[in-house]
Amino acid sequence: MERFADWGIYAMIGDGRLEIFKLGRRTLIKTASIRRLVDSQN
Repeated sequence: MERFADWGIYAMIGDGRLEIFKLGRRTLIKTASIRRLVDSQN
């Protein structure tokens, strides 16, 4: 059984490709980090 940190969004957060911040109980992803990730794919 795989751990969640080994794939997908959790892996991108873990290795720093996506930046997150907490707002109350919610964990949000900064749009600037999403844009950087998309731009790096082109």
